[in-house]
Amino acid sequence: MLSLKTFYRVFIKYLQNKNNIRLPFFCTWYVTSRCNLCCKGCFYFSRFPQPDTELTTKECLKVVHQINIIGIPFLIFCGGEPFLRKDIFDIAKEAKKLAIYTSIFTNGHLITPEIAKMIPKCFNCIFFSLDGSKEEHNKIKGNNSYEKTLNGIKTLFVVKKSINVYVNFVINKYNYKNLKQTLMDLKSIGVNKVKIQPNFNLELQPQENEILEAIDEINELKSEFPTFIMGDKEYFDNMRNLKKKRCNYEVEKLQNIAILPNGDVSACCIYPIILGSLKEKSLSEILHKNGSSFNCFEKKLNCEGCYRNDYRTINYFLSTPLTKMVYEYLGRIKGL
Repeated sequence: MLSLKTFYRVFIKYLQNKNNIRLPFFCTWYVTSRCNLCCKGCFYFSRFPQPDTELTTKECLKVVHQINIIGIPFLIFCGGEPFLRKDIFDIAKEAKKLAIYTSIFTNGHLITPEIAKMIPKCFNCIFFSLDGSKEEHNKIKGNNSYEKTLNGIKTLFVVKKSINVYVNFVINKYNYKNLKQTLMDLKSIGVNKVKIQPNFNLELQPQENEILEAIDEINELKSEFPTFIMGDKEYFDNMRNLKKKRCNYEVEKLQNIAILPNGDVSACCIYPIILGSLKEKSLSEILHKNGSSFNCFEKKLNCEGCYRNDYRTINYFLSTPLTKMVYEYLGRIKGL
């Protein structure tokens, strides 16, 4: 559930967009490029530059307040592995205190009982990256990764209070056949929801007929467990056409920005389309300069587009009639 302050922030964003003031709903913050894994097909390491420096704690807290000033409702902490930053709780706690809805993506390997106790105080939800059975997951993430991720989930469950525990599941050529069993296993251990998404890496994508088979199974499971699997039928149906290149930034203009570890601001959380640096300008200055007319194709980058047009992030966080009404103008929340 959203707090009243967070909902107010969301509603203001709605009014701004109704008046064609294009400022982001989401900020994906890659707080570090350091990672304790080397996963096959990781889009971050294949597409984003790896900076030598990261923002300091002081600089990060300043960024949080800049995000608050703009009124961005949702802040997503990613990496790398964000728990490698010793100050991640200080940064996230400050954001949550300001009624920003905070979530974090992690492989879960670093979650100890002490860290588990801190997580509900600083984050509204947590996503564990888990891609199939033990054998399937370890092919992508490395030996013993499955056991460590599962242990992280179970450790959090011991102290779990008011936090949503989700799993981020990426379909690939190894795991599409055992989709149902994997999801049922996750449900049996107490995972609240599963977010399923296609693979960015063409080498790991299933064949077209395999994707269709997986989507049919997902839709069957979705009808049986409508609240457990995130996303709507239209989202999964659109995944049938993964080869189609598209990009929603032509229309929606900076609805989801990304902040890189060194403070660079990107117009896209999938490709590095750099708008400016937070070490040189404030976030407000960067976005007001680019937000009114920016579209990624004007930058003439070597970007053919991707499935992101169908990647409905809002579906993954909200599921109440009131928030549906607020977001209806975006056309993203049918079938929540």
